[in-house]
Amino acid sequence: MTLQQKLEAALEKRKALVTSITNAETKEALDKIELDLRKADIEIAGLKEAIEEEQRSAQGNPEERAAGSNLSQGQFNPISTYGLTTQRRSSEEEQEAEYRKAFMEYTLRGTAIPTELRAATGTADIGVVIPNTVMNKIIEQLKTYGEIFRRVTLTNIKGGVTIPIASAKPVATWTAEGTVADKQKKEVKGTVTFSYNKLQCRVAVTLEADTTSLAIFESTLTDNVYEAMIIAIEEAIVNGTGTLQPLGFTKDTRVLASQKVELSATDIKSWEAWSKVFAKVPKSKRAGAVVLLNTETWEGDILGMTDSTGQPIARVTVGLNGEDKPMFKGKEVIDVESYLPSYEAAEVGDVFGAILNLKDYMLNSNLAMTVKRYFDEDTDEWITKSTLIADGKLADAQGVILLVKKA
Repeated sequence: MTLQQKLEAALEKRKALVTSITNAETKEALDKIELDLRKADIEIAGLKEAIEEEQRSAQGNPEERAAGSNLSQGQFNPISTYGLTTQRRSSEEEQEAEYRKAFMEYTLRGTAIPTELRAATGTADIGVVIPNTVMNKIIEQLKTYGEIFRRVTLTNIKGGVTIPIASAKPVATWTAEGTVADKQKKEVKGTVTFSYNKLQCRVAVTLEADTTSLAIFESTLTDNVYEAMIIAIEEAIVNGTGTLQPLGFTKDTRVLASQKVELSATDIKSWEAWSKVFAKVPKSKRAGAVVLLNTETWEGDILGMTDSTGQPIARVTVGLNGEDKPMFKGKEVIDVESYLPSYEAAEVGDVFGAILNLKDYMLNSNLAMTVKRYFDEDTDEWITKSTLIADGKLADAQGVILLVKKA
């Protein structure tokens, strides 16, 4: 089946889903259709991109072809070519500006977005896409304030595709004169498969519809969405169950029992005990590794460590320049308030901290969000619901050390 045939089939499938909306009798059924539509939109967008790439490879860029033709006739005009590019960019910017205004009208007043703008953005029929300008601001906020989010590996892989995890560890061998060492192949140690999970949050845009400017609206929306998203995403990266949400590294069964270190109340205040904990981190995983702890554990137990005379241990928990930058045995500390329990609050056997390189965690999402406005009959109020499709799990669990409370 060609790419064009696959695209036509995907479009027909999407058309059938749109038709089925009218037959949805429950909110759950409507949500299922909405998820299927998002999957279809992602597939269609990928097929269109693949077709365009195929056409560019076969025919070349139209502007370059035109420029080449003029050059062969001695009439090459770089100013003209630049003008065509500038004109196209200007048109795209104008369309984005129109969509941003239309999006604000939809969110605040429920005004339907014009058909031509919906078609230009590939919007699903039961929701609207957050404009690129606003979404970029949200992602920028996530990377700025999300201490965990900005360290993980972001991917955009189609759901259901299985990715092999290959590990190449060549070994040098001594050989006799005139002989060569055997070729070594990459060892595939496992696979990772991502699915489609919906992250939803209700966007609280509490503004007067008649007096709100575009700048204020977008700023308020950005703050509301990013705050809700960062809490949900980072919580899932740490503690996600893997069912209808990403699989958190504390719940991943591939983290072996030997990678879980028990610490007693005495150990947690012992420099010697912590040295043995860090010794368990594989040498290949030490670069870039961070320590995750609850704020109370960090402030109360680690920073409170003293030597045999009762004096604070010098320069082991702050930067050498004196800055108040959380550092522990040369590793950066990410202290979190709610994703992990404090040592005191944790039950025996609970994970209260971790040492890992967050780059080993893959968060799979195109980070495109849709917004749907609807009226809640139960509460008699308009609700603005934002939806993101994402999944995530450890690509490599070998370097994860989980800290467990000991009896």
